[in-house]
Amino acid sequence: MCLDIRLLLKDVEDLKLGWVEKLPDPLMKSEHGLNPRHYFNRGKDDWLHIDYLPGTNCMTDFDISIATSNGN
Repeated sequence: MCLDIRLLLKDVEDLKLGWVEKLPDPLMKSEHGLNPRHYFNRGKDDWLHIDYLPGTNCMTDFDISIATSNGN
C-alpha cells in the first residue's frame, strides 16, 4: 500500500494555513544520501515533516508539532 504524498502536499498548499516549505540544506547528507523529507514551518514553533520512500511518492512518516497556549 502506498499513500501518495502528492495529494497531501497539494492539500497543505491549497488550504493556505500558513505552512511554508523549507528546502533542505544541500550540504547536509546522511549516509543514505539526501533526507527524503518535506519540511514545513509555520511561525517559530510549528513544524510539519512528511517523509517518503526515496525514488517514490509513497509516504513513510507524518510528523506534526503545533505550539499551543491556554492564554496565560
